[in-house]
Amino acid sequence: MIITGKTLAEQPIRIYTEAGIISQVEPIATTDTTSLPYIAPGLIDLQVNGFAGVDFNTLPLTKSGITHATEQMLSFGVTGYYPTIITNSDDNIYQLFSDFQQFKRNDAQLAQTLLGFHLEGPFISPNDGPRGAHNRDYVQAPNVSLVQKWYDASEGQLSILTLSPEWEDGLQETIEYCVAMGIKVSIGHSAATPDQIQQATQLGATMSTHLGNGCDLQIHRHHNYIWQQLAEDQLWTAIIADGFHLPPAVIKVILKAKQDQVILTSDTTAFGGMKPGRYQTHIGGDVILTEQGKLHLASNPELLAGSAKSVLDCINYLINSDLLSANSAWNKASYSPSSFMGLKNRGSLEVGQRADIVMLNKNDNGLSVLQTILAGEAVYTA
Repeated sequence: MIITGKTLAEQPIRIYTEAGIISQVEPIATTDTTSLPYIAPGLIDLQVNGFAGVDFNTLPLTKSGITHATEQMLSFGVTGYYPTIITNSDDNIYQLFSDFQQFKRNDAQLAQTLLGFHLEGPFISPNDGPRGAHNRDYVQAPNVSLVQKWYDASEGQLSILTLSPEWEDGLQETIEYCVAMGIKVSIGHSAATPDQIQQATQLGATMSTHLGNGCDLQIHRHHNYIWQQLAEDQLWTAIIADGFHLPPAVIKVILKAKQDQVILTSDTTAFGGMKPGRYQTHIGGDVILTEQGKLHLASNPELLAGSAKSVLDCINYLINSDLLSANSAWNKASYSPSSFMGLKNRGSLEVGQRADIVMLNKNDNGLSVLQTILAGEAVYTA
């Protein structure tokens, strides 16, 4: 395959692929690039709870449902993602991991796009506010034996564990086990003290899950878990820039504080791409999806129930809010997550990388996908 276009940094290039790998990248000597489409590496989303009507946390899962959600994400430029399993019963979490792995074994496209798993809970804060839409009945203290059990069910693909370090029992051994097994420990849905945040990072936590969300509506102006996470140098910060989870000023501060350690994620749910209305969901009971795309608990509009946006929507929000250039915003959802997760062959348009490439159009509304290429093969065309 030969792909001609321009990068989001406005550099005209031609890319050659062979056997699903980028084999050559050469500049094009031209001054007129107006007719060229934009070319970017495939997006990588570290937090996907479902999409296009498919909930990744409701049993029974079906292969057709997972395939449909994946195909729809490919149409938004997402060539790799981490299905996110949230707080649930011990047995249900085990079953969800097992089902996903069964589907992957029998489907080449799923095997390429499902990069691992993100387990968000159940070791989170039991408090209203920090717990968010997670079911209180299943929240529990960290338990390394359970993590081992779930890691086995995922066939070693459990990649990220979000927990709250406010728990004392089981915290240290759980984090140490995760570090030893290569599982990224992320702090989220937490009411932890600054000292507890600091302890968790010293033990090996390396990320903040959707910082600024999954927390109390009111906190101490200085001594709180948001400031402490921003201050911890080793913590990467994942944010949801869908226009609802964080105001622009907060995003701007996070970008300044964390710079290259910011990861853009969607936290998208089964309601991504669905019509506005009132719905019943596993994660939070009754929820409302507004005309503007905000997804919140029916009982409290201030408590969000995840997102109904794609990571591409988040990129466009950053661009349209003048928070980042198109190139920088895209990198936060491609190169940055790839770098954090240690993916050696994804996230950039370089020789030797997988040919996971997105062709884009750019207008006043932002970026839109013209074509998605997975391992050198077109899998979506607008």
